[in-house]
Amino acid sequence: MSIVIEDAVKKYGRGESEIYALNHVSLQIESGEVCVILGPSGSGKSTLLHMIGGLDQLDSVSAGEVLEILEKINEKYHTTILIITHNENMAGMADRIIRVHDGKIVSNEKNKKVRVKELKI
Repeated sequence: MSIVIEDAVKKYGRGESEIYALNHVSLQIESGEVCVILGPSGSGKSTLLHMIGGLDQLDSVSAGEVLEILEKINEKYHTTILIITHNENMAGMADRIIRVHDGKIVSNEKNKKVRVKELKI
C-alpha cells in the first residue's frame, strides 16, 4: 500500500507575513520503501510528515485515508504507531491516550478504540 500526497498546501500567517510550510507538494512513496525526508531546519519536513501521518489537516477525506493505512499496518504487522496531534477526534483510534500539558504527562490511559471510518475527522 503506497502513500500518496497530492498538491498539499500549508500556510501560516496572512498577507505580507504569509509563509508556505508546504507549497503545493505532491509525493508518492511505494509500499515497502524506506524513505528519508531530508532538509534544513524550517524547510517543511515536519509539516510534510504531519500531513502524511494525518496529524495536520489535509482535508477530511485525505486524513481519513492516511489513518486507515496506519490502522491496516497496525493490524497486519502489529506495528507500534505513535501519533502526536492536537486533534481530539483522532484519539478515538488509539489503544492508549497519553495527554501532555506544560511538559508533563498528565494522563496515560487505555482507550476503547474505534475504527477510523467511525471517527469524525
